[in-house]
Amino acid sequence: MAVSVSRDLKVQVQEDVNKVKLSDRQQELRDAIQRGEPKCLGVSQVMLGLMVISYALPLHFTEHTDVVIFGVPWWTGLTFIAAGTIAIMLDKHCTMKIVSLLQTYTSAAFVIV
Repeated sequence: MAVSVSRDLKVQVQEDVNKVKLSDRQQELRDAIQRGEPKCLGVSQVMLGLMVISYALPLHFTEHTDVVIFGVPWWTGLTFIAAGTIAIMLDKHCTMKIVSLLQTYTSAAFVIV
């Protein structure tokens, strides 16, 4: 709060500039959280998909189990990458409903693994 006194001794209380800036930044953060920040979610999903696929590469040099025969690590990794790519593309026009749908999709892919 800023206080100023004029020459005729009138006291005026003005809004503090720092408080206004802080409230603006808090509002921006609140809006970002409510939007869901799908770009961050998408990047983490793409990285998780690449990690699943990279961990599956040594399976080519071992016994072929049912997991390898059905290609579970590869299509699961591609599922993560697809969900992440969609989340990154939807960053501009996204709602919390779409983000929760993508999280459900990713959770289902994770349970399958």
